[in-house]
Amino acid sequence: MSAHAGGKGMLLLFSLMAGACVTAADAPPAGTDYPRQFGYVTTQDGTRLAYVVYLPAAHGTFPTVFQYEPYLGGGSAPDKLWLKAGYAVVTANVRGTGCSQGQHDLFGPHEGPDGADIIDWISHQPWSNRRVGMIGVSYPGHTQLLVAAQHPKALRAISPSAITMNTYDDIVWPGGIYNVGFASRWSLLLQPGIAAVGAQARVAWGDQECRANMAAHAAPTLVEQTSSHAGFDAWWKVRSLADYVERVQVPTFISQSWQDHETSVNGATQMYARLKAPKWMALSPGGHGWTYMQPAFQSMLVKWMDHWVKGANNGAEKLPRVTVYWELGGKVPPVAAWETHYADWPVPGAQEQTFQLNGDGSLTRDDAAKQGDDKPRRYVFGPGTELIGSNAQFSLAPDPTGTLAWTSAPLAKDLTILGAIQVHLFASSDNADTDFVVSLHDVYPNGDVQYLQRRFLRASMREIDGAQSTPQFVYRDFDKPAPLVPGKVYEFDLSLPPIGAVLRKGHKLQVMVSSPSAIPQPDWGLQSLSLPGFNSVYSSPTYPSRIVVPVLPDAEVKGPEPACGSLAFLPCRPASPPRG
Repeated sequence: MSAHAGGKGMLLLFSLMAGACVTAADAPPAGTDYPRQFGYVTTQDGTRLAYVVYLPAAHGTFPTVFQYEPYLGGGSAPDKLWLKAGYAVVTANVRGTGCSQGQHDLFGPHEGPDGADIIDWISHQPWSNRRVGMIGVSYPGHTQLLVAAQHPKALRAISPSAITMNTYDDIVWPGGIYNVGFASRWSLLLQPGIAAVGAQARVAWGDQECRANMAAHAAPTLVEQTSSHAGFDAWWKVRSLADYVERVQVPTFISQSWQDHETSVNGATQMYARLKAPKWMALSPGGHGWTYMQPAFQSMLVKWMDHWVKGANNGAEKLPRVTVYWELGGKVPPVAAWETHYADWPVPGAQEQTFQLNGDGSLTRDDAAKQGDDKPRRYVFGPGTELIGSNAQFSLAPDPTGTLAWTSAPLAKDLTILGAIQVHLFASSDNADTDFVVSLHDVYPNGDVQYLQRRFLRASMREIDGAQSTPQFVYRDFDKPAPLVPGKVYEFDLSLPPIGAVLRKGHKLQVMVSSPSAIPQPDWGLQSLSLPGFNSVYSSPTYPSRIVVPVLPDAEVKGPEPACGSLAFLPCRPASPPRG
């Protein structure tokens, strides 16, 4: 993608042309104290993008926060968090969504330059002090990187939340398995449904152009597009943030949740590792957007944005580089039991503990490993699936003929995990291909099972990208599928997404291998292969299947033991669930 064209003369001409599309400021909408403007910004190729502006006061010039998205966009309600902090708030629809003209192209080549055009337009408005920060969770988290890579002059900071680095592996083809649940639900239900609400709001405000723009939008084709690109090809590379993140020059505050059910937490930690700009990161348990939803994080982010966008001398540049929130309850807004701070990621002081997957189903520390023999444990590929969307889903125990589990002895003391667990699985299959789901559980003393984390892998996509892989994350090429030789033993190395979790004294750590399910849980649903047969996992000195766990040996646990199933997006399965 070429850099955004600039020049003072071009910017002035562009701002005057776009300014002709701006409506006069309305009186504050009913129920708010914030003046509203709405209209269209015309990009340099002539496409008109719908926006709405809310001002913190009727008069004055203000710093701005800008959210750029395919959802409510130009029909959004006022964001009081930022308005109360003294910011003008601008929200706009990416092209082809809501009331914006054009055709939508997921993270396509227009989105960065279009967003840069809007920032240039913001900087020439009479209410703007020409200092802009970007905000947003999920899609508007991604667009921040695309826009920042264009280096718009007025942009001072970005705060991407719930983002990915590799759209292929982190959302649509995790581990090389098609996420039909997410692709279909997002493109056919969630995105168009939310965008329609924003469009209806604009029509109610008096927008005379919106209906015609929406009628010109093409029908969604994301399922057809994404399913036809089964490998990580050029189509995906353009739409993955890895090609943009190192071009970001403004301070960046990343936030993400461990159990995000739409965008894998891998994206946040990998982005942090690759950013060259000043960077901060906040991580927590929970689902999509749950870190951003926390009042404690929002207060910290406003302080941080005040420093970089307003220029406030408030010491925010000295905030800890990494903040971790622990054990969020399931209520909204979520509140953590405690938080910890670190100078970097991976966190200094973490120690690796290796646990062996033994042939008798035990999980033992490397200093107490059972050598076993070369006789594998087998399971039937296909029927053993685990649904993690809720306590109700999770309570349906996987078919025992279709899973294998390894469980530790009761822990002698609390085990605090922080980081990405590395899995080394020696396995074979009766077939030329198969799918693996490797899950991590916390088993309570009464036998209740709590979900912690999981990772997927299609065996034919096992090829590792050695140039990019690090001790913390195994990268894959995803463009060189290689069939298995039935019966041959292979080593499958994979990284679970990072996690922060405390297993209390007396609990057990458990690893489970199972098969994917296409049932949304709540959004991801992976289309598994239809190749019934046996998979085998080996545990011996020759084939030492194991996991390597990053542990904080001296971590202080500051909260009481939570009831199983009470934590956000950590569902619980009773010890003896009923079976039909």
